Amino acid sequence: MRYVHFANQAEIEKLSNVARLFRAIAHAEYVHAGDHYKELKHLEGDLSQIVWQFLDRVIPGKTLSWPLLVRHMR
Repeated sequence: MRYVHFANQAEIEKLSNVARLFRAIAHAEYVHAGDHYKELKHLEGDLSQIVWQFLDRVIPGKTLSWPLLVRHMR
């Protein structure tokens, strides 16, 4: 969302190439977020279980401090 705002501001300031760059970045972030959604949507359980399962798949064998992780999620 912020990249779209930056693009809009660049358009106002007549910086069309900069605006185009920010719009491209915004689109890439949209696709990136969609990839995360596709990865998470098949997981079952409440949010904490989903996050834990996802992290276990992404970082196999890593031991994370659950209280630390929960604190950063809030």
